[in-house]
Amino acid sequence: MHSPSDRTRFLAYLIALSLFFSVAENMLIHPLPFLRYGFAMIPMLYALDKLSFKEYMLLSLGKWLASTLSQGTMLSPFSVIALSSSVICAIVMYILFKAFNRYISLYTISLVSAIVSTFTQLFVASLFLGSALLRLSIVMLPLSELTSIITAFLAKHLKLNSEPPIINNSDERHDNPATVILHIICALLVFFVKEPLFLLLIFSISIVLSLVQKRKVLWINYSITLIAIIICNLFSQNGEVLFSFVTKGALEEGIVKGLQLISLVAISQSFAALKLKGSSFLSDVFSYNAAFISNFSNTDEKLFKRIEMALCLEEGMVVKLKERKRSKYLIPILVLLLAIEILEILL
Repeated sequence: MHSPSDRTRFLAYLIALSLFFSVAENMLIHPLPFLRYGFAMIPMLYALDKLSFKEYMLLSLGKWLASTLSQGTMLSPFSVIALSSSVICAIVMYILFKAFNRYISLYTISLVSAIVSTFTQLFVASLFLGSALLRLSIVMLPLSELTSIITAFLAKHLKLNSEPPIINNSDERHDNPATVILHIICALLVFFVKEPLFLLLIFSISIVLSLVQKRKVLWINYSITLIAIIICNLFSQNGEVLFSFVTKGALEEGIVKGLQLISLVAISQSFAALKLKGSSFLSDVFSYNAAFISNFSNTDEKLFKRIEMALCLEEGMVVKLKERKRSKYLIPILVLLLAIEILEILL
């Protein structure tokens, strides 16, 4: 693995591994949407002695980008939380390995990175949702320490390819650039709109876009997020008292914040399903990930064995994606609705 193309393919393979473990992690229950168990860190631990600092940071950024696109959080505050945690952990892990690898094990590096990741996630999240979140460290630290040991174990014992094979993606479809622009406009409007009805319209448009992209809409997640933010905001005590400790200003602010957040998540979910025309590097990342998922889905074994077999790739393997059908009139209609909303705001 000496040529630039080989190293680039290896980097794409590692990012795809992070994405695969991130997708697998999403099957587990999370106390909060932005808090991760850290299984996507397995390739980061595996690659400590195989990449330069520049390549390692690229892996960290690639892991963040791929996972946020997959999870549909690219255009939401959760993306900032994940980015902060990913970059800071990568720097800490790389420094620890280079400075003390003779004296500490992979388990120690994983434990330290888990502590750093937990506090980073909670601190950045508290900037969006309030300082009370920092109290969750009492619960999250023991859990993250436990999962960090599992992560280190998997990094040491899973059979990963140092020279990954070439995978072919048979899907050549690309979405119209207008669809991408529509997503960006929706995301930008969320930050300027304060009227609940307008925010509800943006959320509805985002849901329609997700359905068009054949993305599953998790209504329960949106409902829980909206209710949780409204309840948390009630403690701010703002304006006329409606009943007990509930004030009108705090309730209205909570509804707006909640609608803004779920709208951004819905937009991100739809954006993640777009088929964009990109570089061969990104194509490699998603081709490897599709191959991992295909192998995992077609294997009937115990969990650890399924993961091992999912990572066994064959040279020249072809990945096929399902075809999507959509109405040619849908995007113009959604653009018209957005135009009407923008005029309402301006006038």
